[in-house]
Amino acid sequence: MPLRCWRFRLAYRAIFLMCISWYIVQLIQTSFLSSQEGNGVQYKDGTRTEQGRVGSRRSKELKAETEVQRPRPINIRGNDSGGKNTLKNAVGGSERKLNEVRPGNDKKETFFDYQVFIQTNASGIVTKNIRTNSNTRNITRKRKHPSPKDDYAVRPLDKDGQLVRTGAGEYGAPVVLSPEDTERSKTLFPFYQYDVVVSDKISLNRSLPDDRPQRCKAYMYPAELPRTSIIIAFHNEAKSTFLRTIHSIINRSPKHLVEEIILVNDASNLGDWHQSKWLHSYLSNLSVPIHLLQSAQRLGLVGARVLGLSKVSNRSEVVTFLDSHCECTDGWLEPLLQRISKDRTRVVSPVVDAIDDHTFQYISTTSWPHIGGFSWFPEFMWIRVPPEEKKRVYGDRSLPLRTPTISGGLFAIDKNFFHRLGYYDPDLKIWGGENLELSFKQVWQCGGSLEIVPCSRVGHVFRSTTPYSFLGDPETVFLHNNRRILETWAEDYRHVFYSLTPKYKEVQYGSVKSRQNLKETLKCQSFDWYLKNVYRGHVLPLKYKHLGQIQNKDTGLCLDNSAAGESKKLGSRVTVNTCSRNGMNQIIFLNVYDQLQHDRYCLTPQGEGNFVSLELCALGKTTNAWRQEWSFNKKNNQLVHSRTKQCLTVNSPTPPSSKRFVMIQNCSDTGEQKWTLQNITLSLDIR
Repeated sequence: MPLRCWRFRLAYRAIFLMCISWYIVQLIQTSFLSSQEGNGVQYKDGTRTEQGRVGSRRSKELKAETEVQRPRPINIRGNDSGGKNTLKNAVGGSERKLNEVRPGNDKKETFFDYQVFIQTNASGIVTKNIRTNSNTRNITRKRKHPSPKDDYAVRPLDKDGQLVRTGAGEYGAPVVLSPEDTERSKTLFPFYQYDVVVSDKISLNRSLPDDRPQRCKAYMYPAELPRTSIIIAFHNEAKSTFLRTIHSIINRSPKHLVEEIILVNDASNLGDWHQSKWLHSYLSNLSVPIHLLQSAQRLGLVGARVLGLSKVSNRSEVVTFLDSHCECTDGWLEPLLQRISKDRTRVVSPVVDAIDDHTFQYISTTSWPHIGGFSWFPEFMWIRVPPEEKKRVYGDRSLPLRTPTISGGLFAIDKNFFHRLGYYDPDLKIWGGENLELSFKQVWQCGGSLEIVPCSRVGHVFRSTTPYSFLGDPETVFLHNNRRILETWAEDYRHVFYSLTPKYKEVQYGSVKSRQNLKETLKCQSFDWYLKNVYRGHVLPLKYKHLGQIQNKDTGLCLDNSAAGESKKLGSRVTVNTCSRNGMNQIIFLNVYDQLQHDRYCLTPQGEGNFVSLELCALGKTTNAWRQEWSFNKKNNQLVHSRTKQCLTVNSPTPPSSKRFVMIQNCSDTGEQKWTLQNITLSLDIR
């Protein structure tokens, strides 16, 4: 018995020593491999790949990679003034996830000359694809789990423990150009109406701020949400801006929720967009199925989106539309799909943050987001969240907000619901008005609802003007589209819009019989119901004391807001101009609050020089309403500011050929203070 126990003890000790030896060997191997990966891969030209390359073993294939004569050095880490390798000025930013795709390049190259891709599929296969214009080499190896060494070497962390990124435009920061680049920027700006030189300097995978309400970051979404197809129509977009849109979708969307991305090239003819070979090759390396559709004939936004809809997979339940100059932020998709999963008649839009068209700064707000309304034209406009809507959501900025309209460029809708509503009006031309048709017909009036979801945020490059052709006069295209919408959905209220914009009566708009039949089939609500139940804060002049042009007797000129309308800025001074029969900017009404109102703006005297400018109307007896109150003295034909008792006056221009502004001055009997109110008679009294 003692002999047998001794043998067992000896066996246990032998096993224990073998385990210790094996563990020591593993530690030595791990230390060796770590040091090798920390140094990167040495090429014949003396350059190295970035530190911490994917995987934890050096396979024979990876050794073969070191023998490849690389055509150009990859500037991944950059060089500081001391010659040491650093992460500063790293091309494409300083952080890469395994499923991201980031171009790398020399400072003198465009990012289309040399590209490095890293992809991970569902089976754990990590593929490194080095592509140039002349050759392609793939190196594939398999591992079971991601390794911390798959990223760059240890770098500084921010306060949240995230890796700090450097590079142009990271975290949404503005980019400032050198004098040389500024000259090139001025040359290219008119082609895109945003700074493509700045865009090209920013990583396609740049980091963005996360300014969602704090409660949004704590929300947990179901794993099983409806899958979506994302449709992006584009025409003559800058390549870097366009590809950054796609990369932001891939990098910040759960892969199991994105069925596909459908790109529709709407007859782009700028640069080499008509040569789609490079784009097909580029897209084939991405980790989400992407379908590129080409149209040789210009279809316009509506036609291109309808073409994309025809190719949507049967597996998709939701269709998401994005513009081609956007950047999606973290967690943008799940809140949209979750809202639709709860109610298939909801059409949801993210909060649309601004990306500056000159610096590409990502501009977001932590206050209440804006919702959508429409102007007198009608034209989409952003409006403040009304008090009753804030009360409905209990003051919680993370909860979805009901909105009368949406901008139309970015939204998600149930595929079957969209089909039942007849998609878009196929006779809408190029661009404009489709968002109002969506808001009036396809949602509120026909049984659905519109929401803006604060937990979803997407940046959008807002351009001051449209760079592309409308295949005709842009104003005529807008009038054509809007009149089709008004004839179908506004009923008798259309006459209000026609009175405010007489040009509507001159435009040809075709037949709307099929759309009116659709409205009857769907048993949609009336426009009157929409105004009374959905958009109670509208600014249509339905109740007024005066409506029409206001003409100065001495000069024969009319009050004009065109300068403010062109600049789209509050505080623009009101001028007088030649009276025009079709001058919508000259239509002003004296409302029931005694304010001189044009659209949502009211004439407001300013302190400096007493000039009169446009400010948002303080409707009702609010604190600042007194600054906008006027009265008309019929005896003296004077417009009197109620608080100061001064009169509206046309100033004397200096020099005489310059614009003539209006101001308030002490009342006198001069002709510059005499006004005639020319009333418009609505063709239908619906007040």
